[in-house]
Amino acid sequence: MRLFTTKILTSLAFTFLATSCFASPAKEIESAFKNYVQGADKRSVALLDKVLHANFRSGFSMKNDPKVMLGDKEGYLSLIKAGKIGGAARNVKVQDVQHFGNTGVVRAQLTNSKTAFDGVFVFINEGNGWQLMQDMQVVEFK
Repeated sequence: MRLFTTKILTSLAFTFLATSCFASPAKEIESAFKNYVQGADKRSVALLDKVLHANFRSGFSMKNDPKVMLGDKEGYLSLIKAGKIGGAARNVKVQDVQHFGNTGVVRAQLTNSKTAFDGVFVFINEGNGWQLMQDMQVVEFK
């Protein structure tokens, strides 16, 4: 009986440590997403350079406008450096996080007093953490 109790307690302790010490992929994806938002809001090129995949693609359009503007990582970071985008804190409302193997998708709304962004953000993990591969956002000016 004592050996059985010891095995159960050991198993419970391991389960507790495993679930409390290691974040689920969905939580890791959401954390990477929030790092992306923080990097853009603070215009932190260093943070964005870590969270954006080397082949990152960005797309956005204005609400009720069929034209879509596309860019890559280099162009996105140059706009951040020049102060043409980013630099304003936004409220983040994560609507959904999905995880499929080494791919994750976040659907979220980002708002502040001047703009509202409704977007889909695709992350991948190639063994070095979750990185943003692509975003597609619809922007509305208030």
